Amino acid sequence: MTQQITLKLPLPGQSAADPGLIAETLAEVNAAFEAGALNTGRSLANAVLARMFHADPRRFLAESEQHASFQALLASPDLHVGKTALWYSLATERHFSLFPAAAAALSVSQHRRLVHVKDEALRTQLAERAVAEGQTVAQLEAAIAALQPPRPADSKPIGRPKLPEPVKSLSRVHTAIAKLDADIAGMDEDQVAELLAQAEAHKAALEQWIAQVRGQLEV
Repeated sequence: MTQQITLKLPLPGQSAADPGLIAETLAEVNAAFEAGALNTGRSLANAVLARMFHADPRRFLAESEQHASFQALLASPDLHVGKTALWYSLATERHFSLFPAAAAALSVSQHRRLVHVKDEALRTQLAERAVAEGQTVAQLEAAIAALQPPRPADSKPIGRPKLPEPVKSLSRVHTAIAKLDADIAGMDEDQVAELLAQAEAHKAALEQWIAQVRGQLEV
């Protein structure tokens, strides 16, 4: 009886968009996502730092580009996480030593903005102020821009270079392939057959593209 009554009750925000409901739900969803992303990022960072950099983020920041094994790790086709995401996870781990309380309260996006502030004292000031004032990512960006000296017009972009879109696309394909075993478990025979047919078509197209690019390189 209770279930039947509940099914007849109107749903919150069903008949018209409710800005308050949307804002409250969005805040809770984003908080849950950020908490999960932050914990995942720290786990990634600790796995690499402990094995390759004596658990010291400063050594990573200073020596990662000359670290042969780390560079090979980044180039590995078996790496399931994006290179940029892994780099930021490692670089921002330093924050949990510089300002541990604030670091735990900041979002992943805020950590990423702060990592480019070279002066660690200034970075700490910005982080603690962002938490105390409840700043959004946009507000933190504005605070960073206001406190840092203007960059020369001909200076190089800050941070890791953006990956070309084809590289991003192939990385997404690799991630999807890595998940196939789990995904197939919930599919019926017809769906698996359709998936296999599409995979064969993509394989043929990819092989043709590889041959074309190799030919251009050999010219």
